[in-house]
Amino acid sequence: MDRRLDAGSNDASAAAAAAAAGASPAPAPAVAVAALTSAAAAAASASISTLAAAQASSAAAGPDAIAAASSAASAAKQQQMQTQTQTQTQTQTQTQTQAQAQAQTQTQQQPSLAVILPVEAACAVAAAGLVAPLISIVDKAIFANASGQQRLGAGIASGLTTLFTNPVYFFRQPSFLLIWGVYSGTYVVANSVQAVCDATRTPWQMPKFIGSSVANVSLSVLKDLYFTRAFGAGPARPVPAVSYSLYTVRDAMTIFASFNLPAIVAGGLTAHAGVAPRTADTLAQLVAPCAIQFLSSPLHLCGMDLYNRPKAAAPERVAFIKREYVVTTAARIARIFPAFGIGGVANKHFRGVARAWIGAERPNA
Repeated sequence: MDRRLDAGSNDASAAAAAAAAGASPAPAPAVAVAALTSAAAAAASASISTLAAAQASSAAAGPDAIAAASSAASAAKQQQMQTQTQTQTQTQTQTQTQAQAQAQTQTQQQPSLAVILPVEAACAVAAAGLVAPLISIVDKAIFANASGQQRLGAGIASGLTTLFTNPVYFFRQPSFLLIWGVYSGTYVVANSVQAVCDATRTPWQMPKFIGSSVANVSLSVLKDLYFTRAFGAGPARPVPAVSYSLYTVRDAMTIFASFNLPAIVAGGLTAHAGVAPRTADTLAQLVAPCAIQFLSSPLHLCGMDLYNRPKAAAPERVAFIKREYVVTTAARIARIFPAFGIGGVANKHFRGVARAWIGAERPNA
């Protein structure tokens, strides 16, 4: 009987070897997996034959033969499980290898950052130039209205008239050039940070927020120094440190709502409201920067009032903020909508077109 058991084991090994030898090396992982599966099936069949033979023999034999048959059956079952485990392990390894090779191929096909970064900068400057005229008109009118020099509506009308009747003079004004510089710098930093993060396969949310916040806040504070002195009340004088702080918080809120919040809102619209991803991206980019102005406008008004009326009491400042809140919030929404709404959509569109032109992946946000 031992010879029959040994023969059954040899038959199982021979079947597995024959199946492995019959499967010629295939370049595709699917063919290799099929060969391994065939080998496992052959080994299982041989194990079942061995078990049947052992049981048949044990029916006519004594207790020792039954024990030997049980031992042989356990060994055959263990061999079958080991073969299946090896097959699964090899399949997983080949799948991972194929995925790594595919990712490496895609990475090798991407243009270098030396090509991508100048393209990202060009897209940023173009998007900023598209919206800077309207932003500069509204910004100038807001400061002039807060100081009492000119009503908000009259200031916007005056700026639009200058833009269409004397565009050369308009585009040479410091108010336009400063705004273009602020948003060009902000978009250049945001695009560059995301391009580097995409190239290194690292999360972009926090680096992009920090980089764009530092760029926008520092450039906006320099711009606000000029606007506060040029369109403020009385002779030019130093801007209070508290005004700096309020402007900084205001701009940080706007940056978060412009570069980070839209991706979160768009994901929620797609997951819970069934909105198409492209539509959700556009809606979130247009709405989020504007909505945050309801919270940041009081900071903006307080910062300007601290400069225009340095000796005003707290109740007077609260009354001023209440009086100007609705008009200023509406004006800031009209200013932010092109800056980070239309500008953000345009920037993303320009980046998508430019990246397709150079053969790079489309931007994630």
